[in-house]
Amino acid sequence: MRRLVAEWMLEVCEDQSCQEEVFPLAMSYLDRFLSTCAVGKSQLQLLGTACLLLASKLREPGSRGLPADLLVFYTANSITLSDLCVSLHYITVYTL
Repeated sequence: MRRLVAEWMLEVCEDQSCQEEVFPLAMSYLDRFLSTCAVGKSQLQLLGTACLLLASKLREPGSRGLPADLLVFYTANSITLSDLCVSLHYITVYTL
């Protein structure tokens, strides 16, 4: 499942022409979080989305980053902005 989420994350980065550092940084956040917390398969894309959001905010020029609503769109609206905010909070607590 990690591989599928990683491929999806890479596709999003390529589609949005992200800086080359965004994907590896997002994967680092994903792996560090998974090493400390158990995540169900149904929550893995949410976690990957939050990792992409955080990495893009840190690495894109001018702190532009990927818009959260665009990332929700890329999940086919299977998550909400509220879900994304909560997940982002957990990532910052457990990985940074």
